[in-house]
Amino acid sequence: MHDIPIILTGTIKPHSSPGIVNVTQLEDDRYCQYRRALTYVCRSQLFRHIIFADNSRSHLFHQIAAYATSVSTSDVKVSAVSYPIERESLVSGKGYGEGWLLSEVLARQTEEQRPSSFFKATGRYRIRNLSRVVDLTHRFLTERKEFDLVCQDFVSRGAGRYSASTAFFWCKTAVWQRFFSNIYAQVNDQAGVYFEHVFADAIRRIVLQDEARIATLPIPLLIDKFNLPVTARGRLYQATIRNHIAHLLGRRRELKVLTAADVA
Repeated sequence: MHDIPIILTGTIKPHSSPGIVNVTQLEDDRYCQYRRALTYVCRSQLFRHIIFADNSRSHLFHQIAAYATSVSTSDVKVSAVSYPIERESLVSGKGYGEGWLLSEVLARQTEEQRPSSFFKATGRYRIRNLSRVVDLTHRFLTERKEFDLVCQDFVSRGAGRYSASTAFFWCKTAVWQRFFSNIYAQVNDQAGVYFEHVFADAIRRIVLQDEARIATLPIPLLIDKFNLPVTARGRLYQATIRNHIAHLLGRRRELKVLTAADVA
């Protein structure tokens, strides 16, 4: 088990803000997805501390909290926290609530509670290769302690624009609070500006100014089918198989350290 905690972000009850687009799931359906994913992470036996955080006013949150209490042990602490967004009219996208919630979780922890770093995962996602992704990240961090953020799928969108996955990443808490804590305010679903975009923009600025060491993980996520279309899932599966074959052939998978040349 790893001492680095994982924070699972959630919105059980979709926000009513007109600024959010493409959220069609019912509250009950979303609850089932979050509960399934939380159960999966708990059973993975990868983390000594698991935090599920919700930013809505769902009447189903207490069921998640009760489950967290029931599976928490002396060896594995599972907690559920609810920090509803007070002014939903300000929520301009799904990623707005996600970024706000992650920053709120870290801000509300006391100095003793606040970890030096954390894993973050989207709370509805069951990442089938979670063990491999986490273990590989942890090994890299153990061998090369200078990293401040390890993300995935940092890719160019053309014309100097970039995107980076927010489904899963590792970050030092101080680095998140310094560079990323307020980027959610730039999210605007209606304008096509998503959390993945503003996350990548912040990463690009950091790399260009050489203010932190950022790397990308070479292993793609395998996410349950209810989150991805078949074609996307197939591409991820094929990429993972290629990585596994490369490993068997003796090719060591290494982090890709982002440099100014990668983001220019």
